[in-house]
Amino acid sequence: MSANIRGTLVLDFTRFLTHLGQDLAKVFSAAGYPLESALDRDTRVPVEVPTALLETAARMLDMPDFGLRLAEFRQMPDLGPVALFLREKETLGDVLETIAQAFHLHSNALYLTNIDMGDTIVHAIELLTTDHRLSRQSAEMIVAGVREMFRWILGPDWRPAGILFRHARVLPERTYLAHFGQVPEFEQEYNAIVLERADLSLSLKRAAPAFDKDARAILADVQSAPEVFLYRVRQLIVLTLGQGEARADRIAGLLGIDRRTLHRRLSREGLTFSGLLHDVRREFAQQYVVSTDRSMAEIALLVGFESPAVFSRWYRDAMGQTPRDSRAAARAGT
Repeated sequence: MSANIRGTLVLDFTRFLTHLGQDLAKVFSAAGYPLESALDRDTRVPVEVPTALLETAARMLDMPDFGLRLAEFRQMPDLGPVALFLREKETLGDVLETIAQAFHLHSNALYLTNIDMGDTIVHAIELLTTDHRLSRQSAEMIVAGVREMFRWILGPDWRPAGILFRHARVLPERTYLAHFGQVPEFEQEYNAIVLERADLSLSLKRAAPAFDKDARAILADVQSAPEVFLYRVRQLIVLTLGQGEARADRIAGLLGIDRRTLHRRLSREGLTFSGLLHDVRREFAQQYVVSTDRSMAEIALLVGFESPAVFSRWYRDAMGQTPRDSRAAARAGT
């Protein structure tokens, strides 16, 4: 299945453009997609569609904080079926665990993981596309949207302990202060919301109806589906890649199965662990090389290589050119 997201984001994008008094057809055309791409909330659209629309609108409207403004306009994102599984939750910790398990129902291109750092929890939010571009507008919109969700759940006075972005800072600090009430940290390992450990026990401020038996049955069914297993494997590869722990035995352990079972279940779908690892590594490597100014030594570590030389050889074999040549070509616009 291709990387996709529910059409609700594209529809909200059109509502925001209308609110701004902009010509929808003109923006969609400039992004290379027909306006008919925004017809239905639950239709799955390739994740490249909203990514291209965000970057195009920001450029055409000369609005460098377009993604942040869209997130504020949307407020609580429409998560569709994911919201069904949040109804019985009592604390933020329960919500984070459920989102990590069920978010594939909203998008199979967004990977949300919770990283225990001791006193804090890093709620990492990563977008994997097929064009290997690190979309700043998308990253900022998504992280701001997750923050809006937490504020909707916990109340408008809640603030995260920190906000992290993988890209370099582009906008003035005052712009981020206006949107977040704090200045994020940039050029970090993750796009993420940082929470205090005490936040996990916070009670939800939104009243929720009882969680019915049908919803429990749906949750059990979707968690056992093959595509969910593949999503979880990719999710854990994303989590462990920069730690140098994206190995089959490590991922199997995190899934609560042995290595042989992991390989067998992937084989049923015509896949291998090494193939999935290669795909995720390739995505992040090209994002870092093409869209950031990080050194090759730093990128090597972020995608799981201890040696820059080994990384460079792998990159040349995977991409057909060296990372330096790839970066130079991107800068030249070729």
